[in-house]
Amino acid sequence: MSIRFLYILFLCCTASQLSAQEAEDFIRKGNESYKSGDYKNAEVEYKRAESNKELDYITSFNQGDALYKMERYEEAQTAFEKAIKSTGDKKDQANAHYNLGNTYLSQQKPSEAVNSYKEALKLNPKDAQARYNLSLAKQMLQQQQQQQQQSDQNQDGDQDQDQKQQQQDKGDKGEEDQKDKGEQQQQDEGDKEEQQQQEEQQQTGERKENEIGKEEAEKLLEAVKRDEQKLHDKKKQKVSSRAKSLKDW
Repeated sequence: MSIRFLYILFLCCTASQLSAQEAEDFIRKGNESYKSGDYKNAEVEYKRAESNKELDYITSFNQGDALYKMERYEEAQTAFEKAIKSTGDKKDQANAHYNLGNTYLSQQKPSEAVNSYKEALKLNPKDAQARYNLSLAKQMLQQQQQQQQQSDQNQDGDQDQDQKQQQQDKGDKGEEDQKDKGEQQQQDEGDKEEQQQQEEQQQTGERKENEIGKEEAEKLLEAVKRDEQKLHDKKKQKVSSRAKSLKDW
């Protein structure tokens, strides 16, 4: 039992050593492709080396570099974050933080880049490149803040302009309503005046009709009186004549 156990343990150790050698070969091939500018093939070779956990930092860090060169910044960001977690070496962590800052800067995220460069400088205060990029990130952040402020001011200005326009529209509408109201009032007054004129004309016409009727009645009355007088005169001449029936008016 003991001999067999030792044999199995030996095979496991041998397999582990072979895996490390294979991973190193993949990394070496990936480095060659990277130097020649074949970043896609370099990424593939680095991925093949991921199975060896002892080389996690190298494979993640190098893979992040290849992804960054292909402008796949979000994937590169993930690779550098993995590299930071996979090592306890301060210098290696500082380098990963520096590259992580570059991915943020390329994505127009200066605030995150500033934080990454600061972390890199905490771990390696002598890193001149990190200090220089930190200055660039701060300038970009300041520029973004100024642009945001300008955008907010323009937006506020647009809102003020909209409010002024609304007030002007309300004023114009009020004037128009007042004008319409005045015109309507004038029209109503005109209609009223016209109605009064019509009523006056109607009353005048009625008065004229009444006047005509009165004149005719007087004429008829006079005619009747004349007839009656004639009849009375005839009665005087002929007493024995029968009186004619009076005609209705």
